[in-house]
Amino acid sequence: MGFVWKYYNKNSRMWIDIPSVDQDAIQTAFERGDPSYVSSTQDAVRIAQPGITRTYVFQYMVLFWSPTDATIPLKVGIDYDGEAAISRSWVYTDDTKDQAKPLQWLFEFSPGEYHPMNHHVSSCLSTARKNNYKEIHLHDYNKNHDEWFTKRYDIANLLQTNLYSGTIRSLSPAPIEDEPPWDDPVDGDWNPPEHFCCPMTLSLMKDPVIAADGKSYERSAIEGWFCKGKVSSPLTNEKFVTAKLYPNINLRSAIEDAISAQLKLDAKAPIIITKSFSCLK
Repeated sequence: MGFVWKYYNKNSRMWIDIPSVDQDAIQTAFERGDPSYVSSTQDAVRIAQPGITRTYVFQYMVLFWSPTDATIPLKVGIDYDGEAAISRSWVYTDDTKDQAKPLQWLFEFSPGEYHPMNHHVSSCLSTARKNNYKEIHLHDYNKNHDEWFTKRYDIANLLQTNLYSGTIRSLSPAPIEDEPPWDDPVDGDWNPPEHFCCPMTLSLMKDPVIAADGKSYERSAIEGWFCKGKVSSPLTNEKFVTAKLYPNINLRSAIEDAISAQLKLDAKAPIIITKSFSCLK
């Protein structure tokens, strides 16, 4: 697998791999957007902790242990506690060594200066964003140090808050790559206005956003540009003071209205062309 889930053991003050019996199920549930995953009684027995149920809550990245039988008290011992922080690490195996690493998010290190985040955090944030999480708590840790701390990520407003220091930083996300482009809505004879087209992809925009230079771009295109460490204008290379993007709602509505109008003008059933609609026609 490309990921390993760990939990923090308070007694040993170490991050420990979650038992393999839960690894694949946790990963599947998280990628699917489930709010949590509960291990079955059978799994709990196989983990050699009979009568213990594990509940993994993804928004807060925490693991809760509870007795399956309420009459049996939960004993806090060396191997488990009542609750623990969990984290996910990106790792390479024989099956995944040739895969590209996840695209990295950026955080604002100082005004106008953005640095890449590590692949572990970036991958979790991209999954959270894809599954429409409003926020998620992630725990930063280093295997060479005992201390760790929690950061809250406001996905909607793209803000990172260190819950230990209170520091707040702006974020620039990695693009959601599986967002499909517009298909050609008509028979190929329509030439849309130039401002309907992204100056980077030269294709009809589906999710136009306004960047710091006042220009509109396809969201995934400009976010991908930022991910390369270029928080600047793709047109002039002028450095941006912020990576914040604003949805161009009026332009998106205009594009959608224009497509609807073209469909109504077509007396025949529209022919859907499966390739991406290019503005170079």
